[in-house]
Amino acid sequence: MDGAAQVAAAGIANLNTGVPMTPDTAFLTGSITKVWTTTVVMTLVDQGKLDLDRPVRSYLPHFRVLDAKATEAITVRQLLNHSSGIDAGDHLLELGDGPIPVVRALHRQRHRHVHADHRPSDRTGGYGLGWGVAGRPGDTRLSHSGGSNGGIAQLVLFPERRFAFASFANSSSSYGFHAELQQAVLAAAGVAPAPRPAAAAPAALAGPPLDPTRVIGAYRRKSERTTIEVDGSRFMADVATIAEEFHGSESCNDGQARRFEVVASGASQLTSRDPVLLGQKMVYDFLEPRADGRFDLTYGAGRPARRAEPT
Repeated sequence: MDGAAQVAAAGIANLNTGVPMTPDTAFLTGSITKVWTTTVVMTLVDQGKLDLDRPVRSYLPHFRVLDAKATEAITVRQLLNHSSGIDAGDHLLELGDGPIPVVRALHRQRHRHVHADHRPSDRTGGYGLGWGVAGRPGDTRLSHSGGSNGGIAQLVLFPERRFAFASFANSSSSYGFHAELQQAVLAAAGVAPAPRPAAAAPAALAGPPLDPTRVIGAYRRKSERTTIEVDGSRFMADVATIAEEFHGSESCNDGQARRFEVVASGASQLTSRDPVLLGQKMVYDFLEPRADGRFDLTYGAGRPARRAEPT
């Protein structure tokens, strides 16, 4: 805080060797590196050497994706705020239907999410360039998480308070632990939690009501199966970790919601009724309808998943 650093470590770094965790133990920080990249890019913007809204090919002529129009159109800003439509293909399993194209309708979904009003407020958050943005006017909260096989990292900054907090846990499903740890650290630092808004009614539908037959079923990506089902009059999401594909998932799974209610928030979208992941609501966008009308893909938490049952 304000130039002073405090570091702590606990537990063991490796279940096989029993080596203890220390402040100098090195781990992969995953997506937190996006924050570093964005910081460097914005330095170039400040120096007048780079324009966020120019196509990437203006600076990297060799940049190319499978879609020729997207190759020419994708901008630096779209790469930084995850609205380019480029899939995270490393998280998709090959289920016999062939590879998923590199650039697809994901662009429309992400573009809508990241170009909303992201100024801090008492009721909502959003995504800026490389950061999750939340908090209140004058008390901004910036955050980002990072995952890799065997670990989850968290980074939280309060610029006006000159306070930052970073943590790492060597378990691939330790979000619940991180949430509890953050609450304890922020309380010790005198950072009051943001007020919880009163429960709001489900968002107005963007189109006709969501037809349950189009979305119910199981969706698979590497390390995870998400099942959307109807329980009485409610939609429910059930998320199961595939332990053999996600090392460290057995170590810390407490506090992470695995089954929760979702409500229709659009003609092809479900949103969790309550926050389920580090204070954030889960949003599932459904994409690419099949001939029978059922959606083939769902997109949530920055990762696509493909319908697992046969056509």
